[in-house]
Amino acid sequence: MFTETTSLVLANEIMCKSPRERDPRYFRTWQRVSLALQRALRAWISERCLQDVVRFQDRDAAYPILVYAACRLSYGRPKTEFTFDVADPGVLASALHNIGMSLKLVLEPVEKRLHAAGMSELARRYTAVWRQDILRTVKNKSKPLIALLAAEAKLVDGVIDLGTSGDIRRFNRTANAALRNVAGEDMRDLIDLVLKEAIRVLTEEQPCGVDNLVDVGVAQHDHAPAAGSPHRGVGGKENSDHRDSHRGSQMTDPRIVSDVQPAAGEPSGQIIEVVVSDRAIEVVFGARDPFDGASQLAGDCAEIFERPVLLRAS
Repeated sequence: MFTETTSLVLANEIMCKSPRERDPRYFRTWQRVSLALQRALRAWISERCLQDVVRFQDRDAAYPILVYAACRLSYGRPKTEFTFDVADPGVLASALHNIGMSLKLVLEPVEKRLHAAGMSELARRYTAVWRQDILRTVKNKSKPLIALLAAEAKLVDGVIDLGTSGDIRRFNRTANAALRNVAGEDMRDLIDLVLKEAIRVLTEEQPCGVDNLVDVGVAQHDHAPAAGSPHRGVGGKENSDHRDSHRGSQMTDPRIVSDVQPAAGEPSGQIIEVVVSDRAIEVVFGARDPFDGASQLAGDCAEIFERPVLLRAS
């Protein structure tokens, strides 16, 4: 249950665990907090609003809640946006894009509940085969769904602002305004649950150990310097008369090293192998959600291959 004392303790814990805006982990960390809160809020709100099967008799009120539970998550836009912008005319298209299967999964248990309650006639109106009709109904009367997305965005943005600015009073105002009236229900008691879920994700994202050191220092740094010179004694001509590099060799770009001291009998042509391990990809991308999307993955790949790559001669 929500209490100001409990929320104050939780808010202080969030501020202690939060990365600041200049931290390389800032967007990735808050993106994951946002995704976790979106999932949690959709489950909590839909369960609360439709706890009583009688509520399903008002289909104009029940349909938007079910569609909200099935909506796509907002993955944000680096490096400032983490939720849907309900002022954007295209927000409904983004939230409802290709959610037929998700809506089917939401409707199936509802149909079973209604059959179990002896409301078989009403259960037919919530059969998954009618999901496209349900979507059209919600799109034509979109205000309830937009109001749910707006409350969600306001609350998530409030948590991120709390972690970044530390303004507890502003967070309290934002959270109370967002949850005071959600689909006709006072859900301010969810504030503590929201803060605890944010703390859980922030705790998981805190750096510790070698893996996180690599993640922060190399993979996430946009301005990592090139590798230093191979050896301080390297200088002079590139090859001697005996086709041996000795101590006088020099390379114009030390970031790509095929072989520093080849033997005299080795062929001049070398097969170059790009060494990219699965662990390196995991460090850069993290644990992806199955629905991250191809466009975001393509952007991440482009960012990786713009940086210097270590080559190894086979």
